Amino acid sequence: MKKSNRKYDWLFGLALLLMSTACACTPAQDRSQSDAREQQSTMNELREPLNESATSMGERNQALMADLRAQVATGSQEGEWLDEIERSGAQARLLLGKCSSDLEAIAGLDPVTGEMLNMKETEKNFAYWMGKDPSKNGNRGTGEAMQLKRGLNDYCDFANLMVCKIDGPGCLIDSLTLFPPLAVDPPKDTWEYHTFYGKPVVADLALMEKYKLDVADIEHNLLETLQSLVGKNKK
Repeated sequence: MKKSNRKYDWLFGLALLLMSTACACTPAQDRSQSDAREQQSTMNELREPLNESATSMGERNQALMADLRAQVATGSQEGEWLDEIERSGAQARLLLGKCSSDLEAIAGLDPVTGEMLNMKETEKNFAYWMGKDPSKNGNRGTGEAMQLKRGLNDYCDFANLMVCKIDGPGCLIDSLTLFPPLAVDPPKDTWEYHTFYGKPVVADLALMEKYKLDVADIEHNLLETLQSLVGKNKK
């Protein structure tokens, strides 16, 4: 069982750093609007390969799931675990899909041309995530950010426990931390405020694609783990 690689973390982090630099600039720094547009374009371009990778991994997962369905008996323990993996993955994707749709509306996405008229919108984006009063709930706000954090981390918790179920009595302690939380509070701040403060909506659209890829990667690991057990039981 390999750890989820989350291979785009460093690339997304770099793009986000460039974006935050562009957004935090002041007139005294004399950064041109074209520079800011370039950084926003970079984040929008990052969204596409992330989406393609998540879609590709999702298709591989569906094929692997179908293969497993053909191998396990209906009502078997392995079949029930496969149902749980499918159901939990679908729930995580549904949450991320809703967030993406809401952000596309904020960005003013043209469904025909794919252009975003308001891709640099920050105030509506922040309000979406943090609600009317970001200071509520210990600086976690009252918006969608808390629900997203809970959904992402619940999925990681589910994945860790599922690995232990599949491993059985020989489950290693490491299995419970195989998939670390996707949303973690930084020092002296909350994940919600730290993640969404001052960012244009296009940056968070890319972030949703990154999380979709993370979920697909974790799901693939779970399916491979179950496949390994099914293969052993056939011998």
